[in-house]
Amino acid sequence: MGMAVSTMRSICHLLLCIFFAAGRSGAGSPESGSRPNNVVTLRARIFYDETVQSKVSVNGRQDEKEDPLKEVFKKTFEEVQTYFANNSVTIKISVVNVSMNNQLEVIFNDTASKVTIIDGPKTLEKLEERWNRRPRRNNTVFYLFTRNKILRKNPEADTPTVLHYLETPRTFCTSKASAAVLTFESGDKSYEFPARVTARILGSTREWGFHRSDKRYMNETLQKCRGTS
Repeated sequence: MGMAVSTMRSICHLLLCIFFAAGRSGAGSPESGSRPNNVVTLRARIFYDETVQSKVSVNGRQDEKEDPLKEVFKKTFEEVQTYFANNSVTIKISVVNVSMNNQLEVIFNDTASKVTIIDGPKTLEKLEERWNRRPRRNNTVFYLFTRNKILRKNPEADTPTVLHYLETPRTFCTSKASAAVLTFESGDKSYEFPARVTARILGSTREWGFHRSDKRYMNETLQKCRGTS
């Protein structure tokens, strides 16, 4: 009889140990810290100029209340979001507004070219001023797309530097404006330039081919952003 009671006590003790161990394991599991409501949203405000409009053909009936290119950019940024997810950076990108605007670009004057050439840094500065014009959520990013050539003055050379894009690095979820000026590309690689500038805005030191430290920097930015955006 005494042996049976002792055996029962041992079994109960074992079951309690298993129960508490499972509880501790579940409390610290990755799943518990990765619920969908913890994912930070990047609010993308898209501007484009007439060179982009002439490049893109939109088929089908369009909603008169929405810009005809909104679906094009939504698809592009869905691919950007997937790219980050595949690199262990979980972020939701929501295209909140798309509109054509030819007034944001600053023309590069130090050239005799007859085609329109954009001064990249000055245009980015103008885009930042637009961002700062009124209070905004700090998870809002302004993107300006163009097919015009983008240049930057090079003090160490007679010829300016040709750029495909430029951005405000490490500004996401801060008090500073988050913005980028970039070349519009269509086709399978349409997401690449947006992904590159977004990575830098999120805090990565590299635009592409992230190292482990870059992923950590971006995830640290998103972690700080939770609850403040």
